[in-house]
Amino acid sequence: MGRPKLVQTEDLQKGLCILLKKHGFGNFSMQLVAKELKIPIGSLYHRYPSKIEMVADLWLSIIQDFQNKFEASLLDKTDPILAGKEAALQVAHWMEKEPEFAYLLSSVRKEDLNYNEWPTKYKSIEKRAKIQLQRIWIRWSNQLTNDRLSEESLFLFKTLIVDIPVNISKPFIGKKIPSYLYSFIESTYQHHFSKLNLS
Repeated sequence: MGRPKLVQTEDLQKGLCILLKKHGFGNFSMQLVAKELKIPIGSLYHRYPSKIEMVADLWLSIIQDFQNKFEASLLDKTDPILAGKEAALQVAHWMEKEPEFAYLLSSVRKEDLNYNEWPTKYKSIEKRAKIQLQRIWIRWSNQLTNDRLSEESLFLFKTLIVDIPVNISKPFIGKKIPSYLYSFIESTYQHHFSKLNLS
């Protein structure tokens, strides 16, 4: 018998994020999910043996969705400088479009979700996601310069393209991000990019 389709739906994932935000991981339970989201408890246990596996799968699914969209915006361009700017804007756009997911990734660490107790298969997926993200940055930096970027330069690029958009957008999770903030992200990127050392 296949897994119930209900656990694959975006509505369920968003519902889980809302419950985690409202109740916290400590008060989060399979019974709570079943009651609040009106899902048969047996269907949940058919898919997940525990809440730890449920939140691990949720967190990793959101990570993968974010990274896939980030990769598309950063690498699918002939001009890596323009791609970096568009990726920075995409980060903010993703946080505006997916507020439930944005809250989980920007405000909850995997350690807050009992990462040490995650089954091995989920830890393996998490490690692969890290490797995927590293490869994304390497591919982009290779398009940017023939020389390998220093760790300092790459850290600064990551700050411009990811950290600044995330921190600017975070207070507006669940709301429309003002257009002037998108303009600020763009102008900040353009202003500082030229000053960064491509080596």
